[in-house]
Amino acid sequence: MRRQTLFLIALLLPILASCASPGASDDEKYTVEFHNNNAQHYYEGAHYTRALDQFEKALELDDDDEKALLGRAWCLLLIAEGDILRGDTVGDDYLEEARDAFADLNQRDLDENQYKVALGTAKTHALYGDLYSARVANLQTELKRRPPGDPLHAALKTAENDARQSYLDAQAIFKLVLEDESTPGAKGNLTALIQLARISVIQKDFATALLYAEQYRQQVRRSKDLWVRSLKQFPEDRVIWEMKLAGAVTKEVEVLDLIANAYFKLGQFQLAKEELDRLLLLDPYRTDTYLNRGLLNVRLGAKRQALADMKKFMNRAAELDFDPGDARVLKATGQIIALEKELGLESSIPDPE
Repeated sequence: MRRQTLFLIALLLPILASCASPGASDDEKYTVEFHNNNAQHYYEGAHYTRALDQFEKALELDDDDEKALLGRAWCLLLIAEGDILRGDTVGDDYLEEARDAFADLNQRDLDENQYKVALGTAKTHALYGDLYSARVANLQTELKRRPPGDPLHAALKTAENDARQSYLDAQAIFKLVLEDESTPGAKGNLTALIQLARISVIQKDFATALLYAEQYRQQVRRSKDLWVRSLKQFPEDRVIWEMKLAGAVTKEVEVLDLIANAYFKLGQFQLAKEELDRLLLLDPYRTDTYLNRGLLNVRLGAKRQALADMKKFMNRAAELDFDPGDARVLKATGQIIALEKELGLESSIPDPE
């Protein structure tokens, strides 16, 4: 699973554009709007904890303000996602709060914003799927040291079922969002497309993953073209267009990684390598991508290219202080030793003392 990218920021900007609810006094409306505007500022900068604080201050003045309620729910969700990606268990608590917040919002009629509630609900299910999947992996590792009849086998089965059902629930809702013809922001929604592609990979339905990913890629490329044209036509707003262009590039990098993974799982190694070539042109600092492309080059018999990629990975890993015992470092080291031997080159890996 993936990390929170700028495309969610662009998706959710409309959430932050509504007015305070009519139940508040004129003074309170101004103050609620003030806090909501502060929240928008922080949200656009991906400072979700600060945005959450501002939304909650707005709700202290008007607990029925839909803009603040929806913004709060999404902040909780994105904070949870960030914590979970970092392995921080606090994210579980935020995710539970987000789930409850979206459940409450599902009882309301938010008109054109209703699909954003659906997206949040679906993404919550997907994150729970990721949590259960992590539990599955941990249990599988532990069970390698346990006898066949160990009670943990039952816990593993439960976690597998929970993960499967969470992804199915998320998938169903994301599909409904894409089928919504009545709301302009829903049909072709980027969040739904990338999440459906990701879930399809998890389900090992790689052909379907590629279909969703390609739709996503085409929309992102159109966005990039738009921001490039805007940059030329309205240079006085350069900062805005450059930020939007950077966001589109981030989206494209994410989908290229997913597409390459799907091609790899399908055994189409040359196509997978070509996608990683494109990815590294956009983002040459993706350390793991050099390792992945190197492994593809090994499969394709391109030994010198594979060796160059492995060494780039090792150089980047050294700059980032990777642990020498990291599985990726060990894999790259083994590949370098084998490739240099096959190519008749002097070993660049020092002998252990």
